[in-house]
Amino acid sequence: MSKFYSRAEERVSALREVSCDIKAGEFVGLAGPSGSGKSTLLNVLGLTDAPSSGSLSLQGEPVDFSKEAALRELRRTKIGYVFQYFNLVPSLTATENVAISLLLNGCSYRAAAAQARELLAKVGLEARALHLPQQLSGGEMQRVAFCRAIIHKPRLLLADEPTGNLDSHTGDAILDLIAEAALGGAGVIMASHNEQALKRCSRVMRMRDGALRA
Repeated sequence: MSKFYSRAEERVSALREVSCDIKAGEFVGLAGPSGSGKSTLLNVLGLTDAPSSGSLSLQGEPVDFSKEAALRELRRTKIGYVFQYFNLVPSLTATENVAISLLLNGCSYRAAAAQARELLAKVGLEARALHLPQQLSGGEMQRVAFCRAIIHKPRLLLADEPTGNLDSHTGDAILDLIAEAALGGAGVIMASHNEQALKRCSRVMRMRDGALRA
């Protein structure tokens, strides 16, 4: 796949003929300097951005980027995304932010909230379950965002610097949960500058100037 952006009269190449295959149960690291294309690749794989050329398949089925309703369905049911800047809903509690993925898929509030509280407890946030995002630290918001991304058991889990705002102990706990998602059969891609975190991956893809490098 390739991805181009227009800037004034200039065409900027964010992705240059990127080709990759992520298998179920695989924990893949994505490394590279800032501006190398990591976040753009995650956005395309997460179906929030369309490639300018090339194609993408999910579980063997080609993705049609022209059908927004189908894209929403795939994002809601098959993809989990841990955003670098959290993207939490400010008016919802930590429990509600995590539960929202299940609610959108038709789960009852009672069952969704119970699963959300269970996940929050796993990352040490049981005492913060009723707090709003503005009452949480950056690291706590990152943990809430991670729980939201995995609660519906996605087939593809994308993580953009998931340990960037965390201390080493909490970061290790998050990496354990990411590895657990892979063991459960999800394909996982984690973009990170942290070489220690990347050592947890089964393999690492490295990017520079929009292309994957050997």
